[in-house]
Amino acid sequence: MCPTDTYATLGYGTKKMGLGSRPAILVVDFQRGLTDPSYPLGGCSNVSLAVEHTALLLKYARRAEVPVIHGCIAFSEGATVPLWKIDSIMLFKYHDPSTDIDARVLDPSCDTVLRKSCPSLFFQTNAYELLKKHDVDTVLVAGCATSGCVRATVTDAFSYGFYVGVPQECVADFDMEAHRNSLQDIGRRYADILTLTEAIAYLKGFHGNIGNARIES
Repeated sequence: MCPTDTYATLGYGTKKMGLGSRPAILVVDFQRGLTDPSYPLGGCSNVSLAVEHTALLLKYARRAEVPVIHGCIAFSEGATVPLWKIDSIMLFKYHDPSTDIDARVLDPSCDTVLRKSCPSLFFQTNAYELLKKHDVDTVLVAGCATSGCVRATVTDAFSYGFYVGVPQECVADFDMEAHRNSLQDIGRRYADILTLTEAIAYLKGFHGNIGNARIES
């Protein structure tokens, strides 16, 4: 994704970050409350399509024994609930089915699930420690929403020093303009925007030599 705007003239997004040799996949908030049409936030066709694309990406990740970490929004009751400005998210209480990871992208035998209460998968979780324990140097980020929790996760991954790739077909937003603008800005600053084909080709290069896919928490 090549910037053609004012940012490009200032030197934003003029080079590729590149990807390293020890990848993991971070899947942000593909939980039933955001993918199942029976929930207020779960009826977006863009999100459903990104889930299907991510399922394909994860097939190749697991074949290469690349670790997969899912994040889901889940709150306990009381003062620990953040001051979200999204009323529907308040349904996402611990153990409510809305916090379950969508079965299309979850393999309980090898994936790790982390619960979070704020946008970034890294905030007040042990995601960073788990990744560094397994010498991960690269994260591919999938999930929703591009303008919110995906962007926050990408920003933190960049800040922690990981190479970051975002397969564009594997992220989605409720609003296409917000999705496009956020994806373009992420590509200017923090990550390489990849096609799904490019991401799969990258994973195919490992042929199962990454190590144990299961990241024990």
